Amino acid sequence: MREDERREPLLAHLQSSRKRFAQLLAILKWSQTQTYRNNVNETNDRLFFMHADLNRAKERRYDLSTAVDVLYGGSYLRLPTIIKNAMFPRELPEVDTEQAATEVADIIRFRLIEAEIPEQFSNIKLEGGFVTCQAEGEFEIVLTIQGKEKDAKWRVISVNTALTDSQAFEDHSQSASTSALRIIRTNAPNPAHYNHLKNLVQRAMNKSEKPFVDAFMVMREFCSSLALQILASQGKLLMEGRWKNRIMIKHHRDQNVLDICYWPKACTRKETQTLTEQQRLIQQL
Repeated sequence: MREDERREPLLAHLQSSRKRFAQLLAILKWSQTQTYRNNVNETNDRLFFMHADLNRAKERRYDLSTAVDVLYGGSYLRLPTIIKNAMFPRELPEVDTEQAATEVADIIRFRLIEAEIPEQFSNIKLEGGFVTCQAEGEFEIVLTIQGKEKDAKWRVISVNTALTDSQAFEDHSQSASTSALRIIRTNAPNPAHYNHLKNLVQRAMNKSEKPFVDAFMVMREFCSSLALQILASQGKLLMEGRWKNRIMIKHHRDQNVLDICYWPKACTRKETQTLTEQQRLIQQL
């Protein structure tokens, strides 16, 4: 075989041998350093867990400054400031209430100009940062504004109806009978009803783009239902009294409707039912 032909196989053999010797050298070095590397990793792990235990095992530093104050001064003067603030709250800076009320009134006045207000609100009064919207003979709502932002929400302070208005009750008592006044007192809303009604109005105003319109609708629906309830109670007195067998009243609470059936001549209950099936007069309020 010529020399040129033997050169290529010899070169391939040398490269293969060199590669094997390099692998053998790497294995030899790894076998020598593996034990050392394992020891280093184990030491690292032990130091890490030992560091967590040192905080619990170390001796507490003696507070010399506190000891000097207590032994020589007889008192401890290094209490946290937050304790002092809790015992004696910091005084708030003085606020010009008149100026603040004027600013709030200006903001409310501007918001009222922009808002759509139902015409049934016949009397709107702005005083002391609060606006009172009154529907004559029905109800009133007291509102204020939450913040100075343009999109600040209206806050409902209180709601009231004519049934619990002392002045309106006195004016009505002069011309009303004793039974009618008793019915009005019985059906008048109590503070729990007003609190629930205030929450309903507040929820409606928060979700609406026309808060005054929705507030009026909620209050009008409540007052209408209350008026029908009072009228139904008065009708029951007539059914049990002088108009017995002449009138029948049925209150549909779910539909907010009151049916009044009236016969000009006396009739029995059975005859009344027959007439009702044929023809009855319905007045829906």
